[in-house]
Amino acid sequence: MNKRIGLVLLAGAALLMSGCQKKLFHFVVPLNKVKTIAINNTGEFAGYEKITARDIRAALDVPEDGTITGVDLESVQIRVRLVEGNVATWVKLSGFVLDQGKPVQLFEDKSVPLSGVDTKYIGLNALIAKGVEKLAGKINDHVKKVNDADIEIGLTGNSDPAGQLIKVEIDFKINATVKYDQCVEVFDFIGGEDCTE
Repeated sequence: MNKRIGLVLLAGAALLMSGCQKKLFHFVVPLNKVKTIAINNTGEFAGYEKITARDIRAALDVPEDGTITGVDLESVQIRVRLVEGNVATWVKLSGFVLDQGKPVQLFEDKSVPLSGVDTKYIGLNALIAKGVEKLAGKINDHVKKVNDADIEIGLTGNSDPAGQLIKVEIDFKINATVKYDQCVEVFDFIGGEDCTE
């Protein structure tokens, strides 16, 4: 038993004597943000919400000494929750991000059934590249602290068939990943790229 303890102590001492150095590591963290747009309208509607730089940074777990290297927009999802008094059975939605006051389409004419209480998020596979690029760029600006202007996202649509009373809350969910580099002090024998600090 004493030999084992002695060997562990000897190994520990060897590790401590080997020294430390800073190595560069690459990390990826999720960034998920949900905004809710309430609709209470007969026929065509439009609604929007703002995502602030503070919202984005609060949802992000990147250390102060981390260097952001990129943002990838993984998906945009919606979930429609019924509100008492809704008459419509389907809603047709289009989503956009405002860029310099002009809407840039994210998705178009997505038909969603309005049934059930516990609805799940619906993935939007047919995203429009230009809208995705604008949204990812705006998130990137917030993450890198380049531009703190609010990100404005919006929905337009109508009941299907048209002209019915729509009373719903639509959760607009953005799923992204943020890549960053960080120099971390580690034992000499641990791999990683050399830091250039």
